[in-house]
Amino acid sequence: MKKSLIPIMLAFASMAYATDINVTSVDSANPTQLTKVSTLAFDFKNGSESGLDNVYGTYTARINADKSIVTIAENVHLDFTYNDSQIWSGLTMAAGSSINLTEAKGGLRLQKNAATIRGDITINGFKHTSDYYFGGDNYALHIKGITANFRGNSSLTQLGVYGAYNDFSRSMNRISGTFDVNTTGKLKFDDYVYFHSSTIILKSSNSLISGAGVEKNATNVDAGLKNATSQADSTFYFINGNGDKSYELKECEVVINASAANEFGTFNVYSGSTLKLISETLKDGTSAFKVNELNIFTENATTEGATAMNNDLSLTLQLNFYEGNSDNMFIGNLEELIDLADVKFQVYNHSLSKYEDGVLGENFFINDGWISRTPEVPEPAEWAMIFGAIALGFVAYRRRK
Repeated sequence: MKKSLIPIMLAFASMAYATDINVTSVDSANPTQLTKVSTLAFDFKNGSESGLDNVYGTYTARINADKSIVTIAENVHLDFTYNDSQIWSGLTMAAGSSINLTEAKGGLRLQKNAATIRGDITINGFKHTSDYYFGGDNYALHIKGITANFRGNSSLTQLGVYGAYNDFSRSMNRISGTFDVNTTGKLKFDDYVYFHSSTIILKSSNSLISGAGVEKNATNVDAGLKNATSQADSTFYFINGNGDKSYELKECEVVINASAANEFGTFNVYSGSTLKLISETLKDGTSAFKVNELNIFTENATTEGATAMNNDLSLTLQLNFYEGNSDNMFIGNLEELIDLADVKFQVYNHSLSKYEDGVLGENFFINDGWISRTPEVPEPAEWAMIFGAIALGFVAYRRRK
């Protein structure tokens, strides 16, 4: 009896742990049809004769397992057509590869294991008609608690806007964990990007576009929102949900570390949060970290919205910038934030290797939005104007005498 079970057990083990899935068609109009495979490691191989030709395949099933690792070889192009979300615990994409989630419910969640992406991802949105909520599975792209690395010439395109910007029951792009961006491509989102407690590492410049298609929703248009065309006119949200249907929000902690020049349009940060901005490695004055507008806001699914700026709103803003250059970090409306009663500033002291309370005019200074550790020193031409004005004043005084 025991002996007869061995072949069955071996066959089952082979089925459960088979990893190679060959994609062989070099004709994009007639892709290799791939159906459900019982495996925990989905290794999509380039099955062309050379092993390097562009090959095309269609996977018709859902990958949804806690240990489902997906690997896509060089020049392999896959359409995932299952009419529901794909939930993968790991993803590795080689250069020249691509995946396309084609259905209206084609959301993608990456969780548990790191993702390294050197290819192109297209997501055609996600839409539930049932009563889903902010803390659940309502997403287009969800990077959940892992490190997502975008490398080489990788790109991401998220298509579709479902619901108004102030409706947290809609689908959205939710990023937590570590978002490490070093790509010459673009990560372009029709809907807004919502960063939860996370670390954003920017090693390339201006790669993110958030809100590229928000005008597809009439409420957004009525609110005056415009499609973003670049990172410099994009809007990013820093926000958290507590995972129940009250849509109640809670504070978040976000770190943005830029080692390349980056300009952002608008940061909307939920009240009670901590936002840490780091640009200390940007020592060239032409390579700055710029935020054109930073808002503190309260917003949930039962309100109309938008931004509230008053003395009851709170934010801890930690700033770590290169102290040797006054053109290193910029926040366009920083002086307005200083006037708010409950905004706490902390400035990194490099000599002491710690953050200390920031006191405007003592250990940090602002000049037209630029932040520095020392007062702005006039240029020689400015000194000439100053002394010229003094001289004219003195001449006028002597004439009156």
